[in-house]
Amino acid sequence: MNACDERLGPMGLERGLDILECLAAEGDQHPQKPGLRFTTLHQRLGIAKPVLSRLLKSLIARGYVVKLEEQRRYIRGAAVVHLSRRMERAPYQRRVFTQLATEVVRQVSVRFAATAMALYWDGQMLESVATAMVEDGLAAWPEGTRRDHFQRGPWGMFILLETQEDPRPRVESDPRAMDLELIDQCMRDIQTHDTLILDRRHCVRAVAAVRSGDGALIGEIGILAPSAQFDDGQRCELRQALRAEADALGQRIDCQTVTGGAL
Repeated sequence: MNACDERLGPMGLERGLDILECLAAEGDQHPQKPGLRFTTLHQRLGIAKPVLSRLLKSLIARGYVVKLEEQRRYIRGAAVVHLSRRMERAPYQRRVFTQLATEVVRQVSVRFAATAMALYWDGQMLESVATAMVEDGLAAWPEGTRRDHFQRGPWGMFILLETQEDPRPRVESDPRAMDLELIDQCMRDIQTHDTLILDRRHCVRAVAAVRSGDGALIGEIGILAPSAQFDDGQRCELRQALRAEADALGQRIDCQTVTGGAL
């Protein structure tokens, strides 16, 4: 098996897991010298240095390993903890999110006289799980609608950031997709506020990310309303209100999933 095959095949996966297990076993045994050096990993695991170097680069890029440059040592990355917590919460999180978000969506819909939605993110797919509609003439996405229906709009912008997906292939292949300049504008808005307000085709779309305590994306809440319904001041109020509702929802979901989904 050549080097490329080792990287892509089962052996590459097995060796990548060996690295993570080795770093996990080391843990915090030596606070002054955390983690392990490259040579130590090579000696303990018996992985060829070129292969080990490539695997470490891949794990660092995904956040599963962090390199301490000054000490030239490797430690576990935050992505290991995030993955563990996601897997632990997975059996309950969608159900809890749906139940709690349904009430939030109703309240937001009434408060702003607009269609409000909640979307759940399972790490691979974005799904509409709750919808409340006040305004006539604004068709809400039916519950159970999946990710592809949201990719072109502001809902998909959070996922582009979460997955680090390159938007160019989608823009080039889908004439209805937003152009790259608008996508960049949306990304900057999200990175600044963790919310997005987009005025397009006479309709305002406002979306806020719902996150767990460790920053992982759980889902989104958002509204659709005619552009004329909101002036600049009201849009600022809308952004703040959605952000507050999303933060409160994330905290409640964390509390419920820790207790096994009991409501």
